[in-house]
Amino acid sequence: MLDIIGYSYRQSIYELGHNHYPEKMILGTENWVQWHEWQSILDKPYIPWHIRLDWH
Repeated sequence: MLDIIGYSYRQSIYELGHNHYPEKMILGTENWVQWHEWQSILDKPYIPWHIRLDWH
């Protein structure tokens, strides 16, 4: 059983993963740093972007 759906370099399929597993949180790793990549996740509550922004 999956607790978290994880994708590396695959931000383009976050919505697909959420549609298949709507109860799961999505974790993106090794994503690009362009603003449009971040902007595409900010309005998706199933992606915990605040965790990624709070690391030191």
